[in-house]
Amino acid sequence: MAALPRPAEGAGPLRRHGAAALGWAGLGTVVATPFLVDAHTRFPGTAALAPTAGAAAVLLAAALAPRTGWGADRLLAAPVLTWFGDRAYGIYLWHWPLLVTYALVLFREDVPVLHGVGILAASLLLTRLTGPLVRLPGLLAPLLRARLRRPVTGELARLVTALALVAVPVGAAQAGNTVRVAQQQAVERAPQNYPGAAVLRGEAEAPAGVPLIPTGAERESEWGETGLPCSPEEGAEALAGLGDCWSVGPTDGSAPTRTLVVIGDSHAMQLLTPVTRAAERQGWSVVSYLRMGCRYTGPAAPVDEDCAAFNAAARDAALARDPDAVVTVGTRSLPAAPHEELVEGWEEGAAPFLDAGVPVVAFRDNPRFPFDMFECVETYGAGHPRCNVPREQALQGTDPLLEVAARHEDVRVVDLTDRLCTEDVCPAVVGNIVVYRDLDHLTSTYAATLTPDVEQRLRAALGW
Repeated sequence: MAALPRPAEGAGPLRRHGAAALGWAGLGTVVATPFLVDAHTRFPGTAALAPTAGAAAVLLAAALAPRTGWGADRLLAAPVLTWFGDRAYGIYLWHWPLLVTYALVLFREDVPVLHGVGILAASLLLTRLTGPLVRLPGLLAPLLRARLRRPVTGELARLVTALALVAVPVGAAQAGNTVRVAQQQAVERAPQNYPGAAVLRGEAEAPAGVPLIPTGAERESEWGETGLPCSPEEGAEALAGLGDCWSVGPTDGSAPTRTLVVIGDSHAMQLLTPVTRAAERQGWSVVSYLRMGCRYTGPAAPVDEDCAAFNAAARDAALARDPDAVVTVGTRSLPAAPHEELVEGWEEGAAPFLDAGVPVVAFRDNPRFPFDMFECVETYGAGHPRCNVPREQALQGTDPLLEVAARHEDVRVVDLTDRLCTEDVCPAVVGNIVVYRDLDHLTSTYAATLTPDVEQRLRAALGW
């Protein structure tokens, strides 16, 4: 701030208009930041440059031309904003420890609107109560100057007080991290508490009184374990701009005994957790070509141009790899009757691989519900009937892929329904693990417990 130019009272039109544009750009950047930063953004970090630069632009604009006529300064001078501005420092100091406490008590980091309003109101109240404390260093500065040989300015005293107050939220944040790390370690040390699909295999029972995993704070990261980005030889260049390419190989650096190619959308991606773990156990390599919202189909399927282009590129890249097998999802579940259908054009999409002598493994899709199953558990509890959907309302009684497999010898079907549903219901929680992260995607935590099933059924389907 010391480097800013002095306010230009008599600024010309060009300078005033430039300052106004700069101010609006800066304010827009600050306002846009919370909409662009999500749970996957490292913050603070490079992303913090955006609001910092935006605030600096607003200050610079005010210094270049304090009164522009149409700049952001007019908006920011509104009484309600200046009222908040007078209390901004206190809100800044108090909102973070309140958020950390909220996350620790409820063990969640997603804050509903009403809860956020409550945290803001509490921050304002604490700001009012601690206002004199925050201003105390400035009031004591003259006394400190008189008693110390080296002058201590009010600014330095404020800095010391601010550091002391900021230490509270930082310590609370560290405590929160410690709790989460300890919980994760407890899970790893006591896997018997979270058997997941092992319950449906009849290998274990879920102990009572154990908190469910994953938590709401972990929900957004519960996607498939994809591995590392592909090399150009594996298809990275062919998929550039169309989709993602990932690769997993033997961890000991040895040559893979088999090569699998996985093609598809987010439902194929969620299978990567058990598929890649099975591959690591068997010494296989797995190359995956993924595009969200684009189920693998044939050239004539009714999909958008970008999806069609991705499918064509993935098909060509897969054939160039000469894999031992191709893995896709062959059905599409529906939230209402008939609850499931064969992916339109899937058989045509499988034909080039079958013609090349490459077997195609078609996984049956998991159920898709008319509501968010994760939120159902958070709202009603794992045992509530709403979160335990009757099996006949989740999928068809017979896998539609069986008819396709009857027509093609090298179409192999893998159905995991018995590891997602009992004979009667498809529950939201199995073995103390929440099965779904939303209305139709498996959590990676639960998918990992499917590894023995995927490994055994892939090997059986392919005769490996």
